[in-house]
Amino acid sequence: MTTRSKLRFAALCVASMAACYSGCQAEEPGPEEVFRGFVENIWRGQDALALEAVLPATRARLLEPLDDVDEQVGEGHGLTPVDMLIVTRLDNPHELKEVEIVGEHPDAPQEGTRVELALRMLDDRQGNATMVYQGGRWYVDLPLDQVDTRQVLVPLHLEKEGPQAMPEEQPAAREDTEHSE
Repeated sequence: MTTRSKLRFAALCVASMAACYSGCQAEEPGPEEVFRGFVENIWRGQDALALEAVLPATRARLLEPLDDVDEQVGEGHGLTPVDMLIVTRLDNPHELKEVEIVGEHPDAPQEGTRVELALRMLDDRQGNATMVYQGGRWYVDLPLDQVDTRQVLVPLHLEKEGPQAMPEEQPAAREDTEHSE
């Protein structure tokens, strides 16, 4: 092989590798995949990864009570940011039968694009999730406006000093028990 042929061959190899690399790049996961990953991470106990999938503005709202605890108690309280993520309605990815975008799928989402996902579980329960495109990726936007977070996580300075809920009464012990003599 002559030097000229070697150079052509090397240039051809570089060009084919560049073409393959540009065509084979992994795409960012879509809203459906991000939501499934969010639920999967919760189920596996990988709460830090699940929290990363939450929209940054929503995540900041979730962490507000933690700031109150830091101010009132100090930093030795033992709570972490992942302790603020409490998911109650769907925490098992194996319950999800379908996750579909409602309406049109945005081919090239713009910053701030919102999409609704329709969720159907194996037992035919239905729900929805909101996803937001920000910073080149999709995030889960938890419906904090639909939940009275003050009822779920009460900042320490707002707790009432009044009586707490009384435990349920235990049935009185029966005195006329039968036993053999």
